[in-house]
Amino acid sequence: MSKRLKLLLTAVAALLLSVICCVFSAAENERKDAVTHPDLKIRVSLFEADEAYTEIQKLPGEDGEYVLFLPADCDRKNLRLTFDYEKITVGTEPITSGAATSAFAEDKTVKIKTDAGEFDVKVCSSENLPSVFITTASGSLRATHENKEHREKASLTLAEGGKTVIESSELAHIKGRGNKSWGYNEKRCYSIKFSEKTDILGMAAAKKWALISNNMDPTLMRNAIAYTAAHLTNLPYTVDFRFVDLYINGSYRGNYIICEKIEIGKNRININDLEKANEAANPETDLDSFECVQEEADSMRLKWWKLPNDPDDISGGYLLEFDDKEILEYKSSGFESNFCINIHSPEHITQKEIKYISSLFYDFEEALLSDDGKNSKGKYFTDYIDVDSFVEAAVIYEFASEQDFGKLSYYIFLPDGSDKFVMGPIWDFDMSMTNPENVPKSVRLAAEDLMGINESLEKASTVLKHMLSVRKFADLVAKRSLELCDVFETQLNDRANELFEMISASAKCDAIRWGYVVTNEEDVQLRTFIPARTGMLRKYFSDFDASAEAEAKNISATEFSDERKEDIPVDPVIVASVSAALVLAAVIIGLIIKKKKHSSK
Repeated sequence: MSKRLKLLLTAVAALLLSVICCVFSAAENERKDAVTHPDLKIRVSLFEADEAYTEIQKLPGEDGEYVLFLPADCDRKNLRLTFDYEKITVGTEPITSGAATSAFAEDKTVKIKTDAGEFDVKVCSSENLPSVFITTASGSLRATHENKEHREKASLTLAEGGKTVIESSELAHIKGRGNKSWGYNEKRCYSIKFSEKTDILGMAAAKKWALISNNMDPTLMRNAIAYTAAHLTNLPYTVDFRFVDLYINGSYRGNYIICEKIEIGKNRININDLEKANEAANPETDLDSFECVQEEADSMRLKWWKLPNDPDDISGGYLLEFDDKEILEYKSSGFESNFCINIHSPEHITQKEIKYISSLFYDFEEALLSDDGKNSKGKYFTDYIDVDSFVEAAVIYEFASEQDFGKLSYYIFLPDGSDKFVMGPIWDFDMSMTNPENVPKSVRLAAEDLMGINESLEKASTVLKHMLSVRKFADLVAKRSLELCDVFETQLNDRANELFEMISASAKCDAIRWGYVVTNEEDVQLRTFIPARTGMLRKYFSDFDASAEAEAKNISATEFSDERKEDIPVDPVIVASVSAALVLAAVIIGLIIKKKKHSSK
């Protein structure tokens, strides 16, 4: 091999190595799980309910600390200990099983002596937050963590203000949830379903709830800020949430958000439940027993259920999520054209229903992607959407600098009897607000894209991006952003600071439990994100000349027929890197071919 060829191969290898390092950089942030040590298995009862308990946990590593994580408002001077040893000593106090102790009244290191030896146990306590205790039927999370679709029966107890407000409520199941976040580290997200509708901490009663770990956000606050901001807008629906400390089978899992699941329901997205209509049309039958089929039709891929009967009215409601094409591979209901749509409801969609909703979406899509905003039927893309909701959502995604910006994990729904899609609810903002661990440094304001001055960002072709390329729609987003800047700087900023203070003790426990430290400048300064961001929005949107005077609902379709803006310029550094890699590859291939020809001679 020639010296030149060796150098070229080395360069390519280095380039590939850098790419691999970027891809697997998340591994550096992996948060290992803690365990209950067999030689220090002590059950600590926290409230009057039997299920409200925790155990001492050993943090990962050979020299990992032993830690007792205590929830807020438990009676720390009368914690009851249960164990299998004949007797133990906590500090200097001998304790028999079932007896109470005040040894853990302060956050400090306590020495515990058992038959197996002496252990230094660090006490870490939360403040201000309710605590959720879940006990699975198996007493383990192993099956759930091995397969996130695994459903296991469980029970739930909730304590607030020193008392249990829900005690041993039956859960139909607990299961895993999430896509990218599921495998990111061991602090997993979960879905729970009660056997009966249950109100949680003042949130409207429902059966299904989500436990969000925020495991990609070391501040734990980005989702909370985004949802709080959305509640200050005119979006028709935004999930309600509460911060809690979560314990499962006695293991402290950390700081979580418990929030409403995005679904159709009286206390959720209050539109016709087409899934229930499908069940009524096919009575006394398990819909899962029918065949799930896939077909190609009119340049679209459709996935639906072969149910024998349809409801009389299939005009709505439909709940759709924009997602990756790979996700549709293991989803049973959805369709793919230029965009990939995962159908959340009806879950068991029929052939007639999927053709109805996919045809309506295709008409919208055709208009949106055309040069003049008009489809072959002569209708503009605004004829298919509730403009107000799309503007409000675009403002939130813009304000939060959300990395996906309408590419993934965002929803639209179609009420029954309507031919206009409504945008919302917003979801999944842990990779927003300049999250340094996950958001590339190149992510900047979409407002810069509107002005054509952003030279460092290439977004995927999303619905919002295409809409923002229409000047009239961009004007509405600019105008509404400027209106909300004052609201965000006052109400949102005040509420965010309250939440930061409220979760501070819990966040400290979470950081110890999962072994991370919030030291990145962007994270430490997330408290100043809101005023800094609104200042940027004012600057760019004012320069953009937000001149739209009409309200969104009064805009006629013809006003959206302006010529579209040019595409967003791509990052020159990325272009140069990719070009260099291609050139290197071409040179190497050429040299190899030349060498082979020479050898054949």
